[in-house]
Amino acid sequence: MRIHRLLTPVLAAGLCAFSGAHSSTTPEFTQRAKHVVVYDGPEIKAHLEYWWADDYLSTSNLMLKLSLMVGGTQSTEVRREGIAVLSPDGSTIPLVDPMEFQRQYPDLISALDLNNAWGPPLEAFSGIRKNCGRWFLTRPGNFRDQPILTVIPGYYCSGLLVFAVPGGVRPGEWVLIIGLEEGDVRIPFTLGE
Repeated sequence: MRIHRLLTPVLAAGLCAFSGAHSSTTPEFTQRAKHVVVYDGPEIKAHLEYWWADDYLSTSNLMLKLSLMVGGTQSTEVRREGIAVLSPDGSTIPLVDPMEFQRQYPDLISALDLNNAWGPPLEAFSGIRKNCGRWFLTRPGNFRDQPILTVIPGYYCSGLLVFAVPGGVRPGEWVLIIGLEEGDVRIPFTLGE
């Protein structure tokens, strides 16, 4: 498995857990900036930004920005229930319920604005891409939240992920899990370095 130099040996252990139907093609991880990891696999490409999470340790919500694009010419379905994070203590935390997100929205709005939560990825995907216009969590009054996203060639989907973390967000090694039909994609990231 090819691992970019900037990832720490601890992250390498998380990368080995990747499984998928396309075992002949190895996914690549690139640490694009201090708080940006890009995953390029055979089934999907992902651009993960986690600077806000790192700046606001001990808050009750872990907030990440994720952009997705297919890695080939076939569409890929991503289900809300397949999105989770693995915390440093080994707990699996699911994506917050959309209704709970809407309830908490007034408390999160300033962070969402700073995070450009629904904006495009800064440098993740080459070529001209169109936003798919749908995501798992949406602003109040926007009824376009989706339990399933179909990511199709030529389009990217981008938005905020929020996880309610019991006891607050802690420093350490985290893993974003994206469940796909082909297997789980696991994207490691470190908070509190």
